[in-house]
Amino acid sequence: MENKVLNRNLAEIKRYDSALYNEILSIKNLKASFELIKTQKDEYNLSVNSYPLHSQEGAQEEAKNIVDKLERLDEKNSIRIVFGLGLGYLADEFIQRSEGYTIIYEPNLDILRSVLEILEFQNQLKNPKVFICKNKEKLNEHIGRLSDKTTLMTVSFLNSYWRFYKPEIEEIAQEVNQSHKEKVISRNTINFLSKLATLNTLLNLDNIAKTPSVGELKDVYKDKTALVLSAGPSLSRNIETIKKHREKYVIFAVGPALKLLAKNNVTPDFVCIIEAQDVRGQIEGMDLSQINLIHEPFSHSYLWEAKPKKRFLFFSKNNFLNAWCARHLNINIGHFETLGTVSYCALSCATEVGCKRIILCGQDLAFSDGECYAQGSSFAHIKYVFNEETKQYDFVSDDLEALAAGLWGSENAKDPKYIEMAKGAVEHRRKTFCTTEGQNGEILPTQVDYKLFITCFEKFASLNKNKYELINSSIGGAKIEGFETIPLEDAIKRIEDFPQKLDFGYITKTYDPKNLTWAKEEFQKDLLNAKKYVQEALDLQTSAVIEFKRRKVETKNTLRLQERVQWILRELTLKYLKSEPMYYLCISFINKITDDIKQQPKIKPQECGPLLENEKANLEELLETINFLYSELSDK
Repeated sequence: MENKVLNRNLAEIKRYDSALYNEILSIKNLKASFELIKTQKDEYNLSVNSYPLHSQEGAQEEAKNIVDKLERLDEKNSIRIVFGLGLGYLADEFIQRSEGYTIIYEPNLDILRSVLEILEFQNQLKNPKVFICKNKEKLNEHIGRLSDKTTLMTVSFLNSYWRFYKPEIEEIAQEVNQSHKEKVISRNTINFLSKLATLNTLLNLDNIAKTPSVGELKDVYKDKTALVLSAGPSLSRNIETIKKHREKYVIFAVGPALKLLAKNNVTPDFVCIIEAQDVRGQIEGMDLSQINLIHEPFSHSYLWEAKPKKRFLFFSKNNFLNAWCARHLNINIGHFETLGTVSYCALSCATEVGCKRIILCGQDLAFSDGECYAQGSSFAHIKYVFNEETKQYDFVSDDLEALAAGLWGSENAKDPKYIEMAKGAVEHRRKTFCTTEGQNGEILPTQVDYKLFITCFEKFASLNKNKYELINSSIGGAKIEGFETIPLEDAIKRIEDFPQKLDFGYITKTYDPKNLTWAKEEFQKDLLNAKKYVQEALDLQTSAVIEFKRRKVETKNTLRLQERVQWILRELTLKYLKSEPMYYLCISFINKITDDIKQQPKIKPQECGPLLENEKANLEELLETINFLYSELSDK
């Protein structure tokens, strides 16, 4: 017999998660025993295997008390995760009282099926800010789509769920915290690099279409040992050991370590670079003819111009236009990740080629003995010092010109622009300074993004603890849980099966570039449509600037114009949310403009002029970028 309540509830879920809809609908036999009982306050309660999900003293009061403990319920930029649906009391309390999103996480499909058969919940589920999910993958997908670096996120649950799902609740709480940290870095990365990465990718589509993926190297070094070399201080201390035993491992080096290795006559098998910026200083003057180069599709043109032994593309699934390229090239990139660090890219490549034992060296992720990086590496001229007066750590450069040359090439070493960029690299470490646990329990200085990278490596270790032998020979650096910390000499003693030197000249692309060409043509049409949005927003913003100059103060009309600009940009973002090229081309501009608009109510009306001018300048640059890209793609 048809259950109309279930059908109405599922219809709302189907709008955004057809897989969950089908799973719930397909359940025929329930594994648990369910019973409706009454609380002491005559409310319905659900008993699962004779255990009530809500408090018998009062289900609604229990939900109210949980929500009462939380602050900022009026925060619109918030996500409230409710672990467990139960009979909906707690979820309903959040939906009614919270101004942000509510995500109901119910891991038990039997509970979902039973409750949605009897609970008239479709009105709550019609709310565009309410979602139900049953696994962490979907939860993370919702969080990724609905949050930014400023989003307030909380996890709430009933006592009954804590009893049955304590480890999973704790894990989700940790992942929510981790997701927020990643959002901070992701937002900064997008604002800084999305325009450049998008332009680089789109302007190099022809090159991308004829370059093999790292996936073509699957298991070519099966069961061998990989030595992943990064540019931390421990690399210089181990360079003689690395050279002495060179034949025993496959070397994956990151770009900043390359010059130190070359100076010591160590030729890596692979060098990994994932920069969208022009950091040609990493390979300037280097002979790459015996080195396989691995880089991202969005890499700067200087990398595409390099002459390596063989070139492979690393399509990280979480970077800019890679998923878009992969769809049109019909390749699987689901397991490729960089997580913001080239060292993780090198680690991923080592696993892809089949290495069983992976040794990290130079992966200090902390600073020691005044050194931030290995001597001879691209970042070697950044130091940290302890200020006896302030009793705090500080960062300095002992040679800004050498630092600029190591990163952006010798021709830029004396250029004031690049000297300022070198100062910015030092200042970044100063602003993001923090501490982390060392390998012997000591406290070491580091920076925020390195601390996040530690958790990324630890997560990799926890997911692969039975698959690989993971060793950290970056002695003196940060503790990385899940990696065995032993000196490099001791780690090398374990190697018995040496890799052969392989030539990958036989590997060619295995995908058809026609779809990529078609996608480029579709994107050109999108550019013309997006141009209309941006032009309209620019016209309105220009009017707002003129209005301010005339009145010398922000007026109601100026605010109205700003609201209209914000609406147009929001519409543009929503229209192209699933079109990665347009989204990433526009999003950094839109973020900057939106941030400026949010700032205006916080300052005096007569001081809004610079913000209005900034917003206009960003719109002008976005329009100029769209015109430039359309012209360039039309010429190719």
